[in-house]
Amino acid sequence: MRKRISLSLTILLALILCAFSQVMPAEEILTRHLQAMGGKENLLKIKTTYVKGTISTSGLQGEFTSYSEFPTLSRQDVDFKILKVSTGTDGNIYWTKDQNGKIRELEKIEKSFAWTENYFGNFLYFFPDEYKRDLTYLGDEKDSLGQYYVVQIKPEGGEPRKLFINKETYLLDKYQQKMDIDVATTYLTDYREFQGVKIPFHSHATTGKPQYDVDVVATEVKFNLEVDPSIFQMPQEKVKDYAFSTPDGKTTVPFELANNHIYIKVLVNGTYPAYFLLDTGAGASCIDLTFAKSIGLEITGKFEAKGVGGSEDAGILELQSLQLGDLKMSRQKIVSLNLSPMNIYEGREMDGILGYDFLSRFVFEIDYQKNIITFYDPKVFNYSGKGEILEIDLYGNTPHIKAIIDGKYEGIFNLDTGSRKSLDLHAPFVKENGFLKRYPDAIEAFGGAGIGGETKSLQTRIKAIQIGNFTIKEPITGLSLAEEGAFKSEKTQGNIGGAVFKRFKVIFDYEHKKVILEKNDYFDQKDEFDKSGLMILWKDGKFLIQRIYAGYPAEKAKIEPGEEIIFINGEPATKYSLSQLRDLLSGKDGTKIKLQLKKDEKEKEITFKLKSLI
Repeated sequence: MRKRISLSLTILLALILCAFSQVMPAEEILTRHLQAMGGKENLLKIKTTYVKGTISTSGLQGEFTSYSEFPTLSRQDVDFKILKVSTGTDGNIYWTKDQNGKIRELEKIEKSFAWTENYFGNFLYFFPDEYKRDLTYLGDEKDSLGQYYVVQIKPEGGEPRKLFINKETYLLDKYQQKMDIDVATTYLTDYREFQGVKIPFHSHATTGKPQYDVDVVATEVKFNLEVDPSIFQMPQEKVKDYAFSTPDGKTTVPFELANNHIYIKVLVNGTYPAYFLLDTGAGASCIDLTFAKSIGLEITGKFEAKGVGGSEDAGILELQSLQLGDLKMSRQKIVSLNLSPMNIYEGREMDGILGYDFLSRFVFEIDYQKNIITFYDPKVFNYSGKGEILEIDLYGNTPHIKAIIDGKYEGIFNLDTGSRKSLDLHAPFVKENGFLKRYPDAIEAFGGAGIGGETKSLQTRIKAIQIGNFTIKEPITGLSLAEEGAFKSEKTQGNIGGAVFKRFKVIFDYEHKKVILEKNDYFDQKDEFDKSGLMILWKDGKFLIQRIYAGYPAEKAKIEPGEEIIFINGEPATKYSLSQLRDLLSGKDGTKIKLQLKKDEKEKEITFKLKSLI
């Protein structure tokens, strides 16, 4: 009995000591860190901070200025010559001004990240009574640069950040923060004492991809300058970079629908015709690198463009004009990107993408039954229809909406006209809710591709997705297995694509954060998927078989990767577009398909019947 009591006391004492080791060291470490920085008394003497310096990233060299006023006001301006961007807050409203002068308020997810930056930038973690936080001691770590006490701080309403505090100096040597998809590590060096407070004059941020690192050097620091409070307030938008040539402030243009993608004919710089993809899932407009060079455009820098498959190098350039129908936009700074890898998946040339920079200026109505789209000046648009008006939020410059999966799993979903599919569920959401167990018959099949390449997922037919009062039954859904790219996001739960949108007349209103859905004649159409097991690419004007998926008719017919399709049901393959061929291979079960194939100058003819595995 005594042994049991003694053992119990030992365990209790160990638990108490463990509890203290989790709380006391962290506060003590921060206290010593505060003293190393100069102490609370000196910090409180600083009412405003002005920093000027240089910034370099991705081949771009620029200058920055930063203003902050204790406790919660801040503003940053970055000038790379080819582009200028600003962010700021008056302590309540967080805002951003992009390279084309578009201003918008940051809310929810983006506001959480902005508040976190503001919280640490103004040293509010030293004032936990006024600015609540969760503090956790994570242990000790070391690397080639030093040894650290590691604590994690999560401000109330913000994102967690790991602080690596040097064991010898108690200064902050680096910090890490998860930026949804990537983890960013920022190194702080060249500390200098200024009016009793130590300030790092050099920072270097990386996500593990050196070509996209950000290097910042302060050249001038001033405390307690008189600062006009208005600089922290969200500016009034003064730029109007578009004009309608008609007095009614609208224009209607036709579009081509292929693979559930919307292609619009545009005129670049008043001279060059081109086809652009309308993509609400694109946080920026872009132009194909080869096309840009062919018309003599100068490209600057090399930075990271993220997509569903990962990321690609991108540059930036300025268009003098972009015209479609009676609408003309002027002097747009947009991304230049190699889009040719996407062309082989889509079966057609694509010269550019109309993303946020373009779409955010207008209310636009997509009529999938008539294959037309109407762009309105927001000032003249007035809705009087009977559709359902739903609220959206902008995250990463793309519209997001609440939706419910299978009647119980709620989430925030990207509205992405650039996706051909109905629905993709992000990998963390799939794992958290056990969708692979709920749908054990999900199959391996081509789920789509975008910037960065293919996305890895299993395909299935879920029970339903509910958007507002609309319920779409049995949509084909990708259960993402992504280890990188947009489908790795934890902040959002999935992607709603073109196979859903084509069931509606859809009206997007970015300015008022609304989307309007009017059900059309396609609403009750059954979602179809490939029934052959062939992954076909379009390359150099040829249909090439890239992959054969297990269990499908194509595998049983002994079709091989690398074979070229030269005849389809007795007709030359050139009579088909890739979109038409995919439609054919998604036809009714039992449909007979005859293909003539060629590889290494040898030809063969095979016949199989379509069969759905989903």
